[in-house]
Amino acid sequence: MAPSYSPSRPLIKRIFLGGAAAVLIAAIWPAYNVGIVMGMWPPLTRPSGVPSSAHYVSAVEDEAWFYCFVDRIRDVDLCSAWDGYGRVLIDNGAFRLEDEDRAANEVELRPSMVIRGNGNLSSFIYLFGHRTFFGRLLVPVDAHNKRILPALPPVSIPPGKPSPGHK
Repeated sequence: MAPSYSPSRPLIKRIFLGGAAAVLIAAIWPAYNVGIVMGMWPPLTRPSGVPSSAHYVSAVEDEAWFYCFVDRIRDVDLCSAWDGYGRVLIDNGAFRLEDEDRAANEVELRPSMVIRGNGNLSSFIYLFGHRTFFGRLLVPVDAHNKRILPALPPVSIPPGKPSPGHK
């Protein structure tokens, strides 16, 4: 006996495949965004003004685009950074490693975050550390490679709270 043909079978198959495709498409968008936040891939588009050589870094609540390179003649790292909207955070600033007073080499020069001050001369750049987001720190230097010490905001301790280091 031959199997009976039902005209509704192809329709059911198309509905099932259409539903499966819709679920897959709906799942891709959140997975794409989670991948961006987790630093697994950059966004598909970059803001205008951010060069194609800049790379994207995402901290859960902060994002930036970085373009840095080593200037071997001056022994500094020259960096530019933009926020997620393409606004300039640092414009070709000169930096050196805080703890060694030298430029980070190509392997070390992996920016993770900008601590922005008032322009290049008061901004810092964190580098990725071994298994950490906040490793070493790049500090700004002037045209003579002298470290610039920007004014840090005062730290106030509310009354009744022990001071840091107090046991």
